[in-house]
Amino acid sequence: MHRRLLIALPGCWAATRLLAQESDQAHRKISADELRKSLVARFPLHFAVPGLFDVRLDADRLILLPTRQRLGAALVARVTDLATGRIVPGDMDLTFAVRYEATDQTLRAHRLEVLALHSPALAPDAAPVLQALLDGVARNAVDEVVLHRFSPGELQLTDVLGLEPEKITIESDGVEIWFKTKARP
Repeated sequence: MHRRLLIALPGCWAATRLLAQESDQAHRKISADELRKSLVARFPLHFAVPGLFDVRLDADRLILLPTRQRLGAALVARVTDLATGRIVPGDMDLTFAVRYEATDQTLRAHRLEVLALHSPALAPDAAPVLQALLDGVARNAVDEVVLHRFSPGELQLTDVLGLEPEKITIESDGVEIWFKTKARP
């Protein structure tokens, strides 16, 4: 009897911690640092227009935008003109919404939006045109990007308790996932 109690105790403790949040609704937070590490791991990215230029993008930093309920990223770009070999530096700020995908238990970035493009090589009147072009390319070329993949055990307790993600909120220190009771089939 005591042995069963000792085996069940860790699970009960975890359930108690999950349910005894300051709110009466269960939630889980993914820290800004975890998200930043996941974002940086996806870089550098390379793409090219054959015969014209090659682009390398590196993630500089993650930006949390709680007032807009979006995340952002500052990217450092290096564009190489293939005809001349000239390298043009620049940086780009973009934002994206976050959603949960139940089929593979991931948080995904979607609805990308290029906010700003800066390069000393760009004429001031060319920057808005190129920014609009890149915004369209980003929306069409990049549908969704996985920001965080939950391990099988991370959501196991919420699944056992009959909970599923309901909403995601962007906070100043990370992303909060709020759970609700699963709808019965």
